[in-house]
Amino acid sequence: MGSNESVASADAALASAAANGSWVQIKNVHLAAEWLQNLVKRIDSLKPHADFRLFLSMETSPKIPSSLLRASRVLMYEQPAGIRANMRDSLSSLPDKAVQQPVEKARVHFLLSYLHAVVQERLRYAPRLGWKGFWEFNDADYECSAFVIQWWVDALARGRSNIAPRSIPWELLRVLVTELYGGKVDDAGDFAALTGLVFKTLTPDAFEEGFNVIGEVAGDASVGVALPSGTSKADFLAWVNKELPEREPPTFLGLPANAEKLLLVAHAEDMLKGMKKVMDVLDEGESVMAEVE
Repeated sequence: MGSNESVASADAALASAAANGSWVQIKNVHLAAEWLQNLVKRIDSLKPHADFRLFLSMETSPKIPSSLLRASRVLMYEQPAGIRANMRDSLSSLPDKAVQQPVEKARVHFLLSYLHAVVQERLRYAPRLGWKGFWEFNDADYECSAFVIQWWVDALARGRSNIAPRSIPWELLRVLVTELYGGKVDDAGDFAALTGLVFKTLTPDAFEEGFNVIGEVAGDASVGVALPSGTSKADFLAWVNKELPEREPPTFLGLPANAEKLLLVAHAEDMLKGMKKVMDVLDEGESVMAEVE
């Protein structure tokens, strides 16, 4: 979904499946919120076959009608929490051929996996810390960036098993990855922060012995641990599982050490504001009832 043509195709597929009792899946329906508004009534008006089933995939959005959610069986998948779980998930999704020759390519993908984990984990602290907006950084950003890395490194290697790390077009990769992740960011401060993370993470220095990408991003060399010296996906996955904590401190994300405390304080303030709003409504209702009596 997301275009006028896709809406017409979805309507046609829906009508056909409802008539003959087949199954149909419509993806990314959060991009067509208006189309969803009367979907339940539209299905009822079609008088669907008993075997008809409709599957909808979407990202969480306040624009999804509550009537649709109530009429559906909802399954939700959430990204794993923490840098370690996030990196393990993204590295495991890489096909083996993506990290084959040249051997330097695996480390560049590893750096991208770290960057992907950081930009997503910082969303936990938005909008007060981390990011000012709840930007929808997702797996599509990672997959497109991985494709860019794959194409340019392969073009440089021309079938060779090794290349000089500093010959990789780092400036080009940085700009393209920044644009891929930053295409949805319309805040200048957040875009500058994203650019800084990309430029500090995707660097030829990561091929030097003892390089600490976490400390580099956090601005403190004592934060994090040195990157592994291996060259395979298995080496990097072993490092992720062994060296990274299950739940990293905020300094791993380039945030202040007390960011978690500030986050809890913000949650408490929001909860108290919500309780106050409920109490005000209740008091107003009691006042009205008293006037009626």
